[in-house]
Amino acid sequence: MGGEFGQRKKGNTTHNPSSHILHSNSRNNLWVFYVAYAAEFRRKTGTIYLNRYPLITAESLLTFEFVSEGPKGSIHKLISFQQTEVTDVFNLAFGDKNHLTGKIDDQSVCHNSDKLQVLATVAHAVIVFTNHFPNA
Repeated sequence: MGGEFGQRKKGNTTHNPSSHILHSNSRNNLWVFYVAYAAEFRRKTGTIYLNRYPLITAESLLTFEFVSEGPKGSIHKLISFQQTEVTDVFNLAFGDKNHLTGKIDDQSVCHNSDKLQVLATVAHAVIVFTNHFPNA
């Protein structure tokens, strides 16, 4: 089995049932960091509120766009929910918008000093998406 006491290991992910946080070995899994930060912030302060950027989305609510603002300027970001082969299971893709292709560049690192606001924005997109697709 492996992992710490009280944790289940499946594939390359570990789920701690007491914290409800899914830890993945993927380096692009920003949701994990947001959830972990939010849980720690809530534990210390008893409340949570993080600023987020306004989202632009199509009627399908499968793609969202927003603009990160910081010392490196305005950086366009994309969030995409992609249907998998499994019914009601979606993949979340996130990254900078490649202005040449219009697609997500999930390899870029911008260091725009707004990671919490970006993560709060991605988390908000997840909430909007799951409210529209409750079985996802």
